[in-house]
Amino acid sequence: MKIPSQLKEKSFEVVVVGAGLTGLTAASLLAQQKQVLVLDKGRLAGGRLADHRIEEAHFDKGGQFLTARDHRFADQVSIWRELGLVKEWYRKVDGQTYELPRWRGVPNMRALALELGRQVEICASCRVEKVAVQSDHWDLFISNRGQISAEALILTAPIPQSLDLIDIGRSPLTAHIRETLEQITYDSCFAVMALLETSSKIPQPGAIIPPHHAIDWISDNQQKGISPVPAVTIHASAEYSSKYSHEQKSHLAERLIQYANPWIGANATKYQTHFWKYSKPVTTHTEPFIVAKEAPKLIFAGDAFAGPRIEGAFLSGWETANYLLKN
Repeated sequence: MKIPSQLKEKSFEVVVVGAGLTGLTAASLLAQQKQVLVLDKGRLAGGRLADHRIEEAHFDKGGQFLTARDHRFADQVSIWRELGLVKEWYRKVDGQTYELPRWRGVPNMRALALELGRQVEICASCRVEKVAVQSDHWDLFISNRGQISAEALILTAPIPQSLDLIDIGRSPLTAHIRETLEQITYDSCFAVMALLETSSKIPQPGAIIPPHHAIDWISDNQQKGISPVPAVTIHASAEYSSKYSHEQKSHLAERLIQYANPWIGANATKYQTHFWKYSKPVTTHTEPFIVAKEAPKLIFAGDAFAGPRIEGAFLSGWETANYLLKN
């Protein structure tokens, strides 16, 4: 992964906004033939493929596992498997419909994003303030970094954030494109990462979907194989996350830990939180991407297009890259 300390080049064939799985997948394929730059406001690449650490405890705090149904993603999973970057975690727990391999990242889920971005130029901590269309290119204005241009622009951030960049830059979209994009909606998710006093009593494989209105998911990161010490990730339900999003985080976290205690069965000694405002697409688009402007090219992509799973995010990036390489 090539992360420039400063943007020496000011013009690129393709600029991708967002270093999540969609953006990195598209960029890794395009970079084989084109000059590509990925911009992300975060300190590290990965998007919702995110890890966390509290003292000696390690956590997956975003995406917990991946499944592969499409042959193209299955091929990518096979590559990761050969590289030792994925390992089968389990096949099914109560509350899940299908029995199929659930793969975890090694040493964590972010490792998959880092591998995809290994040969890609990424500007981390690069917050794009707005994008403005010109006759033959796009201008991107980056906080404290100045201005760059792109012949083609791929926006992979959650749709409300991508539309903000367009609107602030006063770059018009057709009524049909805007209406289509505005129909895409997301659930939020409040996550708690808790260090435990003793091992949890969550049964193997260390994943549970408890029958509780406030909790969608609990994972035991020690059983999962990513933490050397007892540690759990708790994901609140979408309803709970939305209803109490303005409440003090410590109050939310302590309630969730209390709600989860019957399944965890161990005291939490420390915890930290994260709020995923755009955690999971609810209303999605049927196609893997949208070409919002032909010249200069503007494409919206992400897991809201090819399906609200890690696999969908990958396929959206894969399809976007192949479209640009052919056009």
